[in-house]
Amino acid sequence: MEKEFKNKIELFLKDFFTERSFRYEKSVVQDGGNKEVIYYRSKLCTLAFYQSIRNGEVNCMVNFINGGSNDIEEKGWIYINSFLGEGVSLSVDELLARVPNVPRSFDEQLKEIVNKLLRKFDFAANKNV
Repeated sequence: MEKEFKNKIELFLKDFFTERSFRYEKSVVQDGGNKEVIYYRSKLCTLAFYQSIRNGEVNCMVNFINGGSNDIEEKGWIYINSFLGEGVSLSVDELLARVPNVPRSFDEQLKEIVNKLLRKFDFAANKNV
C-alpha cells in the first residue's frame, strides 16, 4: 500500500514538486496499517497526503508553521480545500449537494486533489506567505 500510494502521488505531481522544490520527507503508517501519510516539504510549507483504508478517503493537508510538524493531528495543519478556498462561501446545503452519490475510488480522489493543487496552489500560497 505505502509504496503504491507514494508512487501515484509522485507520478501525478512530479513536475509540480520539481518546480516548487518539494522533496519527499517520509511516509508514516498509522492506525494499525489503516492510514498512511506521506510528507513532502519545501521551504514554503509541508504537504501531507494521506489515505485511510478504513474511511475510504484520500486527502491532503498543508502546514506553513516552520515548514510543518510531522503529525497531521497537531496544530497548524489545514485541509487542502480550506487552503485553496474551496467551498468557503458555500452554504451547508450547497456543500452537501457536492457529495457524490457513489463512493469515489482512491485514484479518483487523488486526481481531484492533484487537479486542485495544479490550478490553485501558487495563488493560495502567495496569499498565505
